[in-house]
Amino acid sequence: MKKAIIGYGGFASEIRDSIKHSENIVIDVFFVSDEYYNGENKTRPLSDFNPNEYEVIVAITHPT
Repeated sequence: MKKAIIGYGGFASEIRDSIKHSENIVIDVFFVSDEYYNGENKTRPLSDFNPNEYEVIVAITHPT
């Protein structure tokens, strides 16, 4: 099954790098809020998320 991260900020990047190095897992796509989706490489709007297609990691934080 494909892997996806919900989120696209610094925390999501840290999670991606940590998983990639420790478990040789490839993150296929990042899902971001439709409000912030701008067509960047490897991102898709959250409204496109299909739970039958992806195993997901949620990587959203608030720094305060």
